[in-house]
Amino acid sequence: MPVATDKEPNQVDLLCRLMGEFINTQQKSLPVTNDIDKITDMAKQLGTEIAEEEALQRRLDAAISELKRIEREQRTIGKTKINYNF
Repeated sequence: MPVATDKEPNQVDLLCRLMGEFINTQQKSLPVTNDIDKITDMAKQLGTEIAEEEALQRRLDAAISELKRIEREQRTIGKTKINYNF
């Protein structure tokens, strides 16, 4: 920024100050846009995590179901008596 030697501001100084104020106001409005982008990214990530959690829950339910089936099968085998008398 040029240094003014006289007391009255010239047009260049006024223009520089106005541009500086304009840039400051623009920079203050940028975080809102950045926040919206961050929130959008977080929502996408949350959606992905929910889908992964649902898939894991389905796998867990299937594993529990298989374990119960095996447990029933083992109890049945223990109760079954095989007749070896021919």
